[in-house]
Amino acid sequence: MNTYIYLVRHGEVHNPKNLWYGRLPRFGLTKKGEQEIAQTAKFLKDKPINELYASPLLRAKKTAQIIQKELAFPRITFSDQLLEVKSSFMGQPIEVLRTIKFDIFAAQGRGENDETLEELANRSTGFIDHLATKHQGKHVIAVSHGDILMTIKAVLKGMPLEIDSIRTGKGFRYVRHGEVLQITVDENGKKEIQSVFIPESVTY
Repeated sequence: MNTYIYLVRHGEVHNPKNLWYGRLPRFGLTKKGEQEIAQTAKFLKDKPINELYASPLLRAKKTAQIIQKELAFPRITFSDQLLEVKSSFMGQPIEVLRTIKFDIFAAQGRGENDETLEELANRSTGFIDHLATKHQGKHVIAVSHGDILMTIKAVLKGMPLEIDSIRTGKGFRYVRHGEVLQITVDENGKKEIQSVFIPESVTY
């Protein structure tokens, strides 16, 4: 019996100062973001969901709560394994990130305790392995962040572990707000990943 893990990126974030917010608190959803996730929740409503996980950051928490309400699901399990990348660049203006081509893993100015791309890959794919084992044969939702989802996708697609594999290089596009990436795990543990839903307001 297959196991299904639905990775959901949070909705659009209220960010009037145009910062790279990272793990900073108090960054919730815009009205547009709420509408995006309302669509996502309706898509997920027809799935026989057994568990709902989320990053504890506010934007992911709000996203999970919208899904929870639509599905009338009894609980959300918050996990630090779904947190955004740990980086010293959080709080910097987006323009600063553009000057380093959003390569927070290799750019000058990164902190010695910042998460490396390898550490991010180990954390995120390790959590997927955990879910696949703990909830074998079940349907699980996990609400997280763009770089987390892109890293998981790159690893499962067999891409080299480098910045181009999780940004817009190698023929990839970046995961959209409210997008759902479905991981299918077969009985032998083989994993396949594909995009199965994008809210209409952000269709690529």
